[in-house]
Amino acid sequence: MIFDPDSVAFRRVVPPKVDAVARRAQQHWDFASREGQVFARAEIYEGTEQWGVRVHDRAPGLEDHDLLRLVARLLVWHAPCPTDTVDVVLGRSHEHHTLVKVGADFV
Repeated sequence: MIFDPDSVAFRRVVPPKVDAVARRAQQHWDFASREGQVFARAEIYEGTEQWGVRVHDRAPGLEDHDLLRLVARLLVWHAPCPTDTVDVVLGRSHEHHTLVKVGADFV
Protein backbone atom coordinates (compact mmCIF):
# COMPACT_ATOMS: atom_id res chain seq x y z
CA MET A 1 0.00 0.00 0.00
CA ILE A 2 1.35 3.42 -0.94
CA PHE A 3 0.62 5.92 1.78
CA ASP A 4 0.05 9.60 0.96
CA PRO A 5 -0.01 11.71 4.15
CA ASP A 6 -1.21 14.73 2.12
CA SER A 7 -4.51 12.94 1.47
CA VAL A 8 -5.40 12.75 5.18
CA ALA A 9 -7.83 15.27 6.68
CA PHE A 10 -7.65 16.17 10.37
CA ARG A 11 -10.87 17.07 12.19
CA ARG A 12 -11.12 18.20 15.79
CA VAL A 13 -13.92 16.35 17.60
CA VAL A 14 -15.67 16.35 20.96
CA PRO A 15 -14.73 13.33 23.11
CA PRO A 16 -17.32 10.69 23.95
CA LYS A 17 -18.91 11.41 27.34
CA VAL A 18 -18.86 7.75 28.38
CA ASP A 19 -15.07 7.39 28.20
CA ALA A 20 -13.63 8.93 31.39
CA VAL A 21 -10.03 8.28 30.34
CA ALA A 22 -10.47 9.96 26.94
CA ARG A 23 -12.14 12.97 28.56
CA ARG A 24 -8.90 13.78 30.41
CA ALA A 25 -7.28 14.63 27.08
CA GLN A 26 -7.45 18.29 26.13
CA GLN A 27 -7.83 17.68 22.38
CA HIS A 28 -9.32 14.93 20.22
CA TRP A 29 -8.67 14.65 16.49
CA ASP A 30 -9.99 12.26 13.84
CA PHE A 31 -7.84 11.26 10.87
CA ALA A 32 -9.95 10.77 7.74
CA SER A 33 -9.15 9.41 4.31
CA ARG A 34 -9.77 11.39 1.14
CA GLU A 35 -13.11 9.57 0.91
CA GLY A 36 -14.08 10.83 4.37
CA GLN A 37 -13.64 7.53 6.22
CA VAL A 38 -12.25 8.01 9.75
CA PHE A 39 -9.44 5.54 10.32
CA ALA A 40 -7.77 6.89 13.47
CA ARG A 41 -8.29 9.15 16.47
CA ALA A 42 -5.63 11.00 18.43
CA GLU A 43 -6.08 12.09 22.03
CA ILE A 44 -3.71 14.91 22.99
CA TYR A 45 -2.64 15.40 26.59
CA GLU A 46 -1.08 18.83 26.95
CA GLY A 47 1.71 19.34 29.46
CA THR A 48 4.06 22.17 30.29
CA GLU A 49 7.27 20.29 29.50
CA GLN A 50 6.01 17.45 27.32
CA TRP A 51 2.81 16.57 25.48
CA GLY A 52 1.41 13.08 25.16
CA VAL A 53 -0.60 11.63 22.30
CA ARG A 54 -2.52 8.36 22.25
CA VAL A 55 -3.48 7.10 18.78
CA HIS A 56 -6.22 4.53 18.18
CA ASP A 57 -6.49 3.33 14.61
CA ARG A 58 -8.38 0.99 12.31
CA ALA A 59 -5.83 1.02 9.53
CA PRO A 60 -4.03 -2.31 9.36
CA GLY A 61 -2.43 -1.27 6.07
CA LEU A 62 -0.51 1.58 7.73
CA GLU A 63 2.83 1.01 9.37
CA ASP A 64 3.68 2.49 12.77
CA HIS A 65 5.99 5.05 11.15
CA ASP A 66 3.10 6.24 8.93
CA LEU A 67 0.95 6.90 12.00
CA LEU A 68 3.84 8.72 13.66
CA ARG A 69 4.27 10.93 10.56
CA LEU A 70 0.57 11.79 10.76
CA VAL A 71 0.88 12.69 14.44
CA ALA A 72 3.85 14.93 13.62
CA ARG A 73 1.82 16.65 10.89
CA LEU A 74 -1.09 17.11 13.31
CA LEU A 75 1.18 18.67 15.93
CA VAL A 76 2.78 21.08 13.49
CA TRP A 77 -0.17 22.17 11.34
CA HIS A 78 -3.38 21.65 13.30
CA ALA A 79 -2.67 21.42 17.03
CA PRO A 80 0.52 23.46 17.38
CA CYS A 81 2.64 21.88 20.08
CA PRO A 82 4.92 24.22 22.03
CA THR A 83 7.02 21.49 23.67
CA ASP A 84 10.20 19.99 22.27
CA THR A 85 9.23 16.36 22.89
CA VAL A 86 6.01 14.38 22.56
CA ASP A 87 5.37 10.89 23.91
CA VAL A 88 3.19 8.99 21.42
CA VAL A 89 1.47 5.75 22.41
CA LEU A 90 0.09 3.62 19.60
CA GLY A 91 -3.07 1.85 20.71
CA ARG A 92 -2.43 -1.11 18.40
CA SER A 93 0.74 -2.15 20.24
CA HIS A 94 0.84 0.09 23.34
CA GLU A 95 4.40 0.99 22.36
CA HIS A 96 5.75 4.42 23.30
CA HIS A 97 7.54 6.54 20.70
CA THR A 98 9.17 9.90 21.33
CA LEU A 99 8.85 12.64 18.75
CA VAL A 100 11.46 15.39 18.99
CA LYS A 101 11.07 18.87 17.54
CA VAL A 102 13.75 19.58 14.94
CA GLY A 103 13.32 23.04 13.49
CA ALA A 104 9.62 23.43 12.76
CA ASP A 105 8.88 19.69 12.46
CA PHE A 106 8.79 16.62 14.72
CA VAL A 107 10.84 13.55 13.91
